[in-house]
Amino acid sequence: PFILQDGALPPWFHGFITRKQTEQLLGDKALGSFLIRLSDRATGYILSYRGSDRCRHFVINQLRDRRYLVSGDTHS
Repeated sequence: PFILQDGALPPWFHGFITRKQTEQLLGDKALGSFLIRLSDRATGYILSYRGSDRCRHFVINQLRDRRYLVSGDTHS
């Protein structure tokens, strides 16, 4: 319910799509384009964005104190 905007899902939220589908969607988009999706491998959200050399994917976790932690390959 928190993600709904006027009863509809926002255009940047894509639900359950795979990493491969995500990379195909973002492949021809402008640098910095992004989407949020549900992980097809684990429980949680993934932030995927179009980087200069490839698409990058970050796991978004909610902490117990209600803050969010975004984790990439080497940093959180």
